[in-house]
This record gives sequence, C-alpha cells and structure tokens, in this order.
Amino acid sequence: MREFLTLKVFVILMLVVGSMSATRATAKELSFPGKLEQQDEKFDETGEFFDIYEIQLEAGEFVDLYVASEDFDTYLLIIEPDETEINIDDYYTDDLNAGILFVARQAGKYTVYVTSSEVGETGAYEFTCDSFQTSLIQAQEGVLDKDDEVSWKGGEYFDTFELKLEPNEKRVLTLQSDDFSVYLAMH
Repeated sequence: MREFLTLKVFVILMLVVGSMSATRATAKELSFPGKLEQQDEKFDETGEFFDIYEIQLEAGEFVDLYVASEDFDTYLLIIEPDETEINIDDYYTDDLNAGILFVARQAGKYTVYVTSSEVGETGAYEFTCDSFQTSLIQAQEGVLDKDDEVSWKGGEYFDTFELKLEPNEKRVLTLQSDDFSVYLAMH
C-alpha cells in the first residue's frame, strides 16, 4: 500500500526574452576542453576523478550545461550557492554524455564537477555552458495528495495545468519541489 503525503509542487512558467537565435547571440556561451587524468583529484568516498568549474549566475538565468566525451561515460555534479547538490548522469541524452537544462534559483557561484560514471575512467571531454536571462510571466503552485488523479502507467499522482500558446511562442517550463523528484510532461 502506498503512503500518502501532501507535497507542494511549484510550476514556474518562464518566457525566453527575444527569439532563440537573438537570445543565443547575447547569451553567455562558454566552452572548456578538458581531460580527466590519473593525477586529477578524486572523490574521497567513491574514487572518481574530477575537474572543477565555477560559474557565476543570476537568479532566473536559464542554463544549459553539457559535457561530452568519446572516451568515458560522463557525469555532472552541480553545487548551488546554498550548497544544494544536483547530480546529473545522462539527464537529457541517451549516450555517454551528460547534461541539464535548468533555471538558476538564486544568484551566486555555481560549482560544477565534471567527472565519470565509473571509478578510474579517464579521457578527453568538452564541457559547455550556455545561459541567457529569462523573466517570470506566470507561477502556479499545486499540492499532490491522495485526492489527485493517478497515472495509469506507474500509479503516480499528478496535477494538470492548462497553458495556451501562440504559434512560434517560446516558453521555458520548470517544475520544482523541495520534497520529491519531479516529472513534467506536456500533451
């Protein structure tokens, strides 16, 4: 039997300022070629080699972090300014590369660890960080509980929000919860 919890879900709808191509032209676009090597620092508990990058972000900034390698299965660990950890392995890819799209919750220094999925993996990689400013246009708050609809696939509870879009309108949707891992689907 499932345990029922009342959990808050925040759906933040963001509008990308300008068109994608115009926004990309003025965005921060950083690229770092790197290499995990035997002499690099290692995580004490697990033993994987890592390289560290620090990125200064503003609250509300939309960020695309991506690391690609043909030599090893990549993994990203991101530490937010408040020390919250975000672990990413193959987040939006289905190969050896790792990446994440997110909106910076707070201004400050974000520390990014580029590492491998397995202990001892080494090799060349390319780490990229693309970011651009967004502006909040709508926020909705929801609560998942035992009275919500249940997914036919896995029995998860869900809420539905309706959004009307104009043709070619660009939006960024984020879903956040401090209480559980979230999943956002559009139909």
